[in-house]
Amino acid sequence: MCILMIMNKKIVLDVDRIILELKVLDRTKAWLARQLGLTPGAITHAFRTKSLFLANRIGKVLNIDPKFFVTTEDDKTWEK
Repeated sequence: MCILMIMNKKIVLDVDRIILELKVLDRTKAWLARQLGLTPGAITHAFRTKSLFLANRIGKVLNIDPKFFVTTEDDKTWEK
């Protein structure tokens, strides 16, 4: 698993933005899973772990630049 770090911040998938876009389009996570050829459980797992591996594919399905779905969060594990 690859985790990108910028100044003690993890670069992660912004799940809230994806869910907001799905609501705007009146779509569900199940619909997104079908579009990506994945199970709904795989989408739930990716959202829970905030894994970046789906950002490009989600961007293509929703016709939105995948950079819109990437954000940073604090990583407290590196602090002393």
